[in-house]
Amino acid sequence: MSRHPTQPRRLLNAKCLYCAEQFSAEKPKTKEHVIGRRFVPTGALYQCWNLIVNACARCNNLKADLENDLSVITMLPPLGEQLSPELANEAQRRARRSSSRRTRRPVADSQETMEIKIAAAPNAIFTFNMVAPPQADSSRVNLLSLMHMQAFFYMITYSYETRLGGYWLGKFDVTDSARRPDWGNPRQRAFAASVEAWPHRLIVNTANGHFKAMIRRKPNAEVWAWALEWNKGLRNVGYFGEEESLRSELARLPEMHMQEIRNDNGNMVRFRVEESLSEENDALFNIDRG
Repeated sequence: MSRHPTQPRRLLNAKCLYCAEQFSAEKPKTKEHVIGRRFVPTGALYQCWNLIVNACARCNNLKADLENDLSVITMLPPLGEQLSPELANEAQRRARRSSSRRTRRPVADSQETMEIKIAAAPNAIFTFNMVAPPQADSSRVNLLSLMHMQAFFYMITYSYETRLGGYWLGKFDVTDSARRPDWGNPRQRAFAASVEAWPHRLIVNTANGHFKAMIRRKPNAEVWAWALEWNKGLRNVGYFGEEESLRSELARLPEMHMQEIRNDNGNMVRFRVEESLSEENDALFNIDRG
């Protein structure tokens, strides 16, 4: 288990840790930083821990593409919050240069708005606008989460003799993905509470807090809990492992109840009020409280 390491770890793996294929002329080996240096703010990884591995060019390029827009989207603050001047300038610069795969526009121009009109009384229409910051495409969030967890699981199962690591058997599940103002939602809180007693297999807090990762294993079961926090802005949690055990864990988590509004054209808008998480109640990546 890794407890807040400070020195980079280098694996000389003989196969691509993402696709498990042998390196060859058709599948060339590349050096891969699992925590992309451009995924976090500039200089955040200086003298901080990272995992450096071998990956095929195809997987390396795929991960770099995922990191491109997810980096800046997770770095942008929630509406109404302010970043430090240095980080704000960097986030704004990246937002102009990076394209959102969700909107096909620059991230800087990808705030999402919705106009809702409700008939409040005869001949009276109540109109209001809902505004959200640029949103990450869920399929891209899920795939990058999978690749990060593949790399960390490979690391904790790596053999220096064979130069190979392991791959879990079963499924990978993203149970919830939440922006910082919603880290206290019922599903996130129930997940953290349900795995609190499971022994840690890995915990990482690096890049000056801009990248966090956690893996816990349930005793006497082939199921692991995982969590990632990107740029202090997005938190993803879930499970991987044997399918029946995974389904059993998911069944213990609450459903996310939504409120509904029907506007004047008959369309239904579903929403949920975000729930924040206080620092004193946030133990997900704290090894001393797990």
